[in-house]
Amino acid sequence: MFGDFSEEDIANGVEKLVARKTAAIQAEFDAKLSTVLAPLQAKHIESATDEHFNAIAKAHPDVETIAQSTDFAQWIDAQPSFVRDGYKAVIEQGTAAQVIETLNAFKSAHGKQAAPVKASAAAAAQAVIAKAQAKPPMSLSDIPAGSAATSDESAAMLDMSSTGLLSKFDGKSPEQIMALMSRVL
Repeated sequence: MFGDFSEEDIANGVEKLVARKTAAIQAEFDAKLSTVLAPLQAKHIESATDEHFNAIAKAHPDVETIAQSTDFAQWIDAQPSFVRDGYKAVIEQGTAAQVIETLNAFKSAHGKQAAPVKASAAAAAQAVIAKAQAKPPMSLSDIPAGSAATSDESAAMLDMSSTGLLSKFDGKSPEQIMALMSRVL
């Protein structure tokens, strides 16, 4: 390895030893790295697959029954060859959007409506609650039992707080405000 121990032979020998050691360290590093990355890569692939199928199922909850139905297979077979091959490729390895488009085309050809996306019960409940909630009072005079009821609009406006007056005129055009003021005064 070191030959006749000349400077060149020693340098070449040291270079060969360093190369062997580096190759061994690199192989060990690659092995450790692949064992660490393998579960992460598998999880990434699994989550991407789940996203793919979840997107399809969200758009078409009946995707399983359609995919296994003879109507779907017959519909694909009835298409022209260039379209048939495209549909088969989409079903086998298409994106979620492509599969959804294929299912939409099948449903429209068979007069079926795409299943409407249902809002979750929690989201629907939140929407109803948001609509039902009244604006909170800004002062005690905004509370009906907190002041004497007046039947005269001008007296009522005189009793209102500044925020009450502001809310009374809120959303009104200048013409509407002038009409209200001329009626009251």
